[in-house]
Amino acid sequence: MSKRRILAIALCLPSAGLLALLLSPAAAVATYNLAGVVLLAVLLVLFALYIRIERQEVQALTTSYRQLQDESLDINKRAIDAEAILDGVPDPVIIIDKDFGVTSINKAARRALDADGDGSEIATCYRALYGLDGPCDPSSHPCVLKTGESCKQIQTKIGEDGRKRLIEIRATPLYDEFGEVMGAVEVLHDLNEQEKIALKLQRAREDAETADRARTEFIATMSHEVRTPMNAVLGMADLLRLTALTRKQRSYVQILESSGNMLLSFVDNMIDFATLESGDLVLRKESFRAADILERVLQIMGYQAYSKGLELAGAALNDRDIELVGDFERLRQIMINLVSNAIKFTDDGEVIVSVDVDTDSGDQTNLLVSVADSGIGMSEDSAARVFAPFTSVDRQFGRDEHGSGLGLATSKQLVDLMGGSISVESQPGRGTTFFVSVPVERVAGAAALFEEGRRALSNRRLLIVHQNPKVSATICRCVEAWDVCCDAEASADRVAGRLEAASESGYPYDGVVIDVDTRRADCLSLARAVRKQGDLPILLLTSISQPLEVGDVSSIGRIRCVNKPVLPSEMRHNLFRILDVDAADSPRSDAAPARSLRILIAEDNPINRNLLHNLLSSLDFEVEAVEDGPSVLSVLREKAYDLILMDCQMPGMDGDRVTRIIREGQDFDCGQPVIVAVTAHVSEKHREKCLRAGMDDFLAKPIRLDTLKSGLRRWSFMADSRRMQLPDTMAAVFPEGGSLRERLQDRSGVVSDEVVGDFIDLFLNDTASRIEVLQTALQQKDLRTMRRECHALKGACLELGISGLGSCCDELRQASRDNRLEDLPSALQRLTAEFARVKPVFEAEKNQSA
Repeated sequence: MSKRRILAIALCLPSAGLLALLLSPAAAVATYNLAGVVLLAVLLVLFALYIRIERQEVQALTTSYRQLQDESLDINKRAIDAEAILDGVPDPVIIIDKDFGVTSINKAARRALDADGDGSEIATCYRALYGLDGPCDPSSHPCVLKTGESCKQIQTKIGEDGRKRLIEIRATPLYDEFGEVMGAVEVLHDLNEQEKIALKLQRAREDAETADRARTEFIATMSHEVRTPMNAVLGMADLLRLTALTRKQRSYVQILESSGNMLLSFVDNMIDFATLESGDLVLRKESFRAADILERVLQIMGYQAYSKGLELAGAALNDRDIELVGDFERLRQIMINLVSNAIKFTDDGEVIVSVDVDTDSGDQTNLLVSVADSGIGMSEDSAARVFAPFTSVDRQFGRDEHGSGLGLATSKQLVDLMGGSISVESQPGRGTTFFVSVPVERVAGAAALFEEGRRALSNRRLLIVHQNPKVSATICRCVEAWDVCCDAEASADRVAGRLEAASESGYPYDGVVIDVDTRRADCLSLARAVRKQGDLPILLLTSISQPLEVGDVSSIGRIRCVNKPVLPSEMRHNLFRILDVDAADSPRSDAAPARSLRILIAEDNPINRNLLHNLLSSLDFEVEAVEDGPSVLSVLREKAYDLILMDCQMPGMDGDRVTRIIREGQDFDCGQPVIVAVTAHVSEKHREKCLRAGMDDFLAKPIRLDTLKSGLRRWSFMADSRRMQLPDTMAAVFPEGGSLRERLQDRSGVVSDEVVGDFIDLFLNDTASRIEVLQTALQQKDLRTMRRECHALKGACLELGISGLGSCCDELRQASRDNRLEDLPSALQRLTAEFARVKPVFEAEKNQSA
């Protein structure tokens, strides 16, 4: 009961007695004595309660006062402790509020900031720390009160002794109970010598990272600037090679191509080295044969070797029998680096390249490469450093050889990335041999393409006349791969005797292969001597750097010339000709011409635009060209194209933006053309950027004729797939007219609606199932299953007269039969797109019958 209620009752009781006396005096007098006693008792009780409650309140107030007094002492004590703690910190510390005002400061800060005067220097943090009249500019350094994040910066100040001091200022935000920034703690730390060293190392690392980014940008820019003019140089060389040229002119073109390819190889080494260091290089997979990569390397390196007076020869021991899958361009680059290094450190003699395949290792096999030279060799110490970047192979002989020092280092990193191995064997003055083993995939069921040619050359006998026994042995290995018997002779003086002895034995030579030593006064004297003995066919091996005159060669008769280094395919071709063999080379399956395409070129560089136009025109394509992005969109509104070769960097609108507009399909009723990026930027990041923009493929400059042909075959399949995705009618499915019901009725008589519906369900379900099997077989490279499924599906298409779908089955089956792995995805895509086009027509027929 509260004090207010007790007082109210005490006042109410006398009032009640007085009221009773006024209303009934007689009764009041009668009960006066009893009421007075009761009233007095009640008042006493109420008074006792009031006194007790008052005492309790006084005790409560006393307790509260003591608690408040204790808390005040604690707060004062904590404040004194906090101040003592701050003063105990050796580094200057200030605490600021959200308005930049300084609320606390320790002794070290007062000393450091010279705050012993009027205290004006420490009124605000920006005044105390930076000597500014207003808050700091966020562009110079972040403000902790604005960002709410810890930060630090380094300042240089001049100490009292005149020496420079490095001061680190660290700011940490303080938050209130609502998570809002209410202030900050700022600490100034004078860096010691160890911390200064750590700071220097950190800055050095940052500078190195900045330099690395600058180097990467420089390499990418340089690659673009080099590849753009080289596109015209090598492209025009391709066009020149297609014209009628003399043997000497063809030799000049070959030198031009070889030198251009060497320059590109140098650029590729720099790009790959930078990409490998960053870990961004991605290996590609494409099908090739060992002889393909060997011939490409010999073509590129030929002029460099023979202009130095060296012999360059190569042999592929499993010549074109085995089809492999791997990164062809990287493997080629590795071999070029090894051959280039061998030529650089060889003054006299030869460089021999051998390529082999480990045929006993199943589908996962190894490509084996060796490059042997007769050069200066190197010591064990030099061999141990040979794969280090920017290191010359050997300087112990005082040689002044020029090079980037990246070739062998890049080769080592590429081989490691492929999971292979590379090693070197060498002795000073006895030459050097590099060995490379790289795991590659072997295409299951790949058949030999030149079996007919082998049978035609079988048991033929040749005499190889070459003064270098290692080179002649290499040539013999090439020829013997076609079942040709081969003998080697190093001395020109003994050739006549060997020819005569072979004739007398009843097993004469069918031809003579003579190396023309251009350092002799009469390089054709041996060929003339052989011709005097009879009408024996002669094959001359001539130097690429010093071709023979046409008149001198033709005067001998029944003679053909092959430029060194000897390419296996060119050797075979000329042997067929001089030996009058009826069987000709089986054409490569990848040499099949592409379909007719309507092609649009978008290129701002007039030289490259003209070059690309001429290359495509030489292949009999319908070609038009524009010079910028807006022109592409303009012509697409007037005419449909199957293929657009899109330069990525054009004025007004770049290739990426043009592609995105085309892919959005606005204002275009001509379907979606195949768009191929044509660019001198060859990095993987740029390739991915093009694909994300909606481009279908990537064509790197410089554009070579062989690369363009291969791409056109692939893009023609993609263009056909796009055509099949356009809306069509039943007439397009059945070009001969009629409907599915009519065709079934012709074959089986009267057909009910139920039979038509069941047949459509069966055909659609079966075709969808077979396409799934084909997709799985493609992933597993199961060519046999692909051929079987295509054959079965083609039979159903023939029964129904679905020519478009049947044609797709034929193309996919032929591609799998010819082992054209690069064409299989687009062929299957076309088959899938054609089925997607046919399916709605069949479903509509079913609904009509229902």
